[in-house]
Amino acid sequence: MNGAHACAFVVIGLAMEAIPAAFPSLFPPTRGDQDNARALWLGFMGTCQASLGLGYWLRFELIPMTRALLARRAEPGAWVFSAGRPAPAR
Repeated sequence: MNGAHACAFVVIGLAMEAIPAAFPSLFPPTRGDQDNARALWLGFMGTCQASLGLGYWLRFELIPMTRALLARRAEPGAWVFSAGRPAPAR
């Protein structure tokens, strides 16, 4: 799996969760509690699929990117973002 696959997992998972809400006529109530097993299954599997995609993206994309960003050090003469002035020479 790569980042594109993870994004596709999230999009498809969210679509699976949204279909019963967008098209309620396709999921008529069939049980005593006025719920539909197909709608429940799509919601459950959509949550699982979106969670897999988000978990992969978080673990293999976001955390390494954050670590690399935090590990960077300002070089002498570089602009300091907070003050907007060049860093003082040491």
